[in-house]
Amino acid sequence: MILLQTIDEKIVFPIIVSDAEAEMLFNILKQESIKRSQTTYLLFDILERFEIEIQEIYIHKLKQGVFYTTIYCIKDEQIYEFEAIPSDALNLAIAKGKPIFIEKSILDIV
Repeated sequence: MILLQTIDEKIVFPIIVSDAEAEMLFNILKQESIKRSQTTYLLFDILERFEIEIQEIYIHKLKQGVFYTTIYCIKDEQIYEFEAIPSDALNLAIAKGKPIFIEKSILDIV
């Protein structure tokens, strides 16, 4: 489980991730290599090779207990949006030090 909170720390909400996703985040935070290839490292490589920069992560919808997340990226002043599972998006944001935003209506629910 990943716990996110608002900047003012008034609201904390959980996002449940699988064991593999949690291990990946743990490795990213500790800046350790992993035993096998992971999707997040593939995404890092693709973004780097094509010189695409992550701008921010936006958790925009909660439907039937599932969070929907968009990764906003930029290349040559063009903005690109990629839908992603929250754990992949959060791993990328945390590893690259990018902001994570959440739709206010979701905070009102949780």
